[in-house]
Amino acid sequence: MAIQMVQFISIIAILWIIIIFLSNRIDVSKKGIYIAPGLLIWEIGIIKSLISKISGIKRINWNKFGDYSIYIGLIIFFSLPIILLANLILISSGINNGLIPSIPITFINPEILILIVLPLFISLALNMIMQAILSVNEGKEIEKIGFMVIGFVFFPFFKIIDGTSTSSSRLRMKIITGAALINVIVGLAFTPVIYHSDALSSTLYEDPDGALVLDVIANGRGFTAGIKRGDVITQIKYQDQSYITQITEITNSRDFVTALRTIDPGTSIIIRTQKADLSVNTAKNVEMGSTIHIYVDDYLPPKIKFMSPFLPFWLDFSIFLFVVLNIFIGVYNLLPLPFSEGQQILEIVTKNIDTEENLVILKKAVIVISSILFVLNVILTM
Repeated sequence: MAIQMVQFISIIAILWIIIIFLSNRIDVSKKGIYIAPGLLIWEIGIIKSLISKISGIKRINWNKFGDYSIYIGLIIFFSLPIILLANLILISSGINNGLIPSIPITFINPEILILIVLPLFISLALNMIMQAILSVNEGKEIEKIGFMVIGFVFFPFFKIIDGTSTSSSRLRMKIITGAALINVIVGLAFTPVIYHSDALSSTLYEDPDGALVLDVIANGRGFTAGIKRGDVITQIKYQDQSYITQITEITNSRDFVTALRTIDPGTSIIIRTQKADLSVNTAKNVEMGSTIHIYVDDYLPPKIKFMSPFLPFWLDFSIFLFVVLNIFIGVYNLLPLPFSEGQQILEIVTKNIDTEENLVILKKAVIVISSILFVLNVILTM
């Protein structure tokens, strides 16, 4: 895995060298592209005109949408700290995960990083586009809109021309909560897809027929034995000295994990893949049983030869992450944390506090308590 990351970083560095080399010989600023080492900004004018058209659709009452979003946003703003506290109580009481599901990321490699970056960019773009639409609908004018690349991570951006409209607390609330609401709506709309992803995969793939190796920990037991990413495990043979004492057929990833969890650490086993039989000595698993330091998912034989066996995993993971990120951006961004939209909402709802001293103390207390609750929930649900 470490080797893969080094190769990935090297490829990114080479791409940036090529981009900077070409930018010194081609005037890309005419296309609204500005390049510096590790940073690319691209202003896209067509998005600006598209947003103007969308905000002018008479069938959509953007003002009413914004008004409703304020009420929903304030409900989330005031109730979220209580929900986070309730989640901590449930977890401490022994209820697994409580109210908040954990993200099933058990390893990081270049493939996972790309699968994270793309849904994150789309989710942030949805939020930004809604903010831009509501701003234009309120008489503001967009100066710049597009996306930037920092390293290999994409971020959308837009800037309003200063002085195009008089800002108000209600208008700012409408823009913040309206953008958050669209993320929540999209996240909830895609939630059923998570539970029907198997039906999508079944159109291109057969039923599970083994455990597909997604990643191999460098210098782990599986790595030492010669197991490689992309191998398909179909059988585990247990051996006592030179004798095979038991054979377990592996038809999916659950069979593989269950089998290892019933094996004592230090047991000598033979892993059968589609390429060879590999002898492995198991290591102790943190939870129970044994491990050979690899990550697996169901192997679905493709109905079409050129289809990647990793596609079902990519599809499941990216859809799940897209749903989680949209709901996370829509909901948790309203929590009063440093540099969040929730901090701006806190400024708005506390502006009528009598004295400046009381206001500062209250805001600091709310931000500190919210930050502690958020961090504890993230740690306990990972």
